[in-house]
Amino acid sequence: MPIPRIIHQLFSLRAMAVVCAIAAALMATPMALAQFDVLYTFGGTPDGASPYGSLVTDAKGNVYGTTSGGGTLGFGSVYSGTLSGKEKTIYTFAGGNDGAYPYGALLRDAKGNLYGTTSAGGGASGCFGSGCGTVFKIDVHGKETVLYRFKGGTDGGLPYSGLTMGMKGYFYGTASVGGNLSCGAPMGCGVVYGINLSGNQVILHTFNGGSDGAYPLYGSLAVDAQFNVYGTTQKGGDGSCNPPNGCGTVFKLSKTNKLSIRWRFKGGKDGSFPAAGVLLFNNKLYGTTPVGGTFDNGTVYDATLGGPLVKDTLWMYGKHKNDGATPLGGVTIDPLGNLYVPTEAGGTLGYGALSRIDTTGKESVVHNFNFSDEGGVPVAQTTYDAVCACLVGTTLEGGTTQNGPGSGTVWKWKR
Repeated sequence: MPIPRIIHQLFSLRAMAVVCAIAAALMATPMALAQFDVLYTFGGTPDGASPYGSLVTDAKGNVYGTTSGGGTLGFGSVYSGTLSGKEKTIYTFAGGNDGAYPYGALLRDAKGNLYGTTSAGGGASGCFGSGCGTVFKIDVHGKETVLYRFKGGTDGGLPYSGLTMGMKGYFYGTASVGGNLSCGAPMGCGVVYGINLSGNQVILHTFNGGSDGAYPLYGSLAVDAQFNVYGTTQKGGDGSCNPPNGCGTVFKLSKTNKLSIRWRFKGGKDGSFPAAGVLLFNNKLYGTTPVGGTFDNGTVYDATLGGPLVKDTLWMYGKHKNDGATPLGGVTIDPLGNLYVPTEAGGTLGYGALSRIDTTGKESVVHNFNFSDEGGVPVAQTTYDAVCACLVGTTLEGGTTQNGPGSGTVWKWKR
């Protein structure tokens, strides 16, 4: 399903391809080839297409994810895979009561059950006529149960983010619209919600489109040990930026549901319109903006967790030639403290790159995607897997199957 115009118009998700597959093969370095492996390429039908959410791993070296399209009926799928390259489709969405078009990452419990969201479907006709989305569970036998169907009203609608475990058996998530329907009328500016295994939903915060923010988009929420919740909104905040709508926020929601803003983006060098969530690490929040910075190619930033508001821009893409552009996914940190960011565009070949920022602040591109066999346009946050001591991730497009061009890939990269 195309992203609704109310969200899609905020920024472009595409960069034009600039180099052909032959050039990709000639320019890829031996080091990159030695470190990078494609685990699986999606064919669209029946396995899935366009994996948008980040991967979740288990202790046995398996990975789990969703595809936003494809599957048997074209409404997306849930899959598992191994680090040796095997793939299994666990569930394909039918587009009705069960949901359609999952964009967010999965959450896996200790028993192997998977939990996630779909951005549409659910049986209702609201939210652009495609349904307002669902929260679902898939058990170890592949049986899907819908825990909640969004109505698009005060309860929210179009959840593009995944779930995070919160207090008292509740999962926390965001819905990109709904809530206060007078904000961005008639759709609303989104909510933070909680939901338990019985399907009971509670609204933790309703965004009002002003200084508190509007339109939370991709990326799961971060939750600290005290059950404070952290996330981003793509708009709202400082009304002097992109007046009167603002350029987005980083927010904190206490366990008593009190909202405070850790940062309001100012545009320009500061960055704008954060699409991904934030990573909580060593008392700091890390994230990305897909636009802004000196060269308007996006930024990587950190912000203080508590106390006075302090934000540092760690990197502005475009500072070095071919260093990447448009980071839509969030930040991953390895055990050595290096940051990794996939960029949707840029890099040597124009199809996106995997960027590393080391502990001294030095940025380098560790892999350039070639689209033809490796895939291209990596939009999902990567995942560090302890079993292989490597990063695993996805590309939204590209790759090569036995029957022709692919519809995205699953890959691993090891330093």
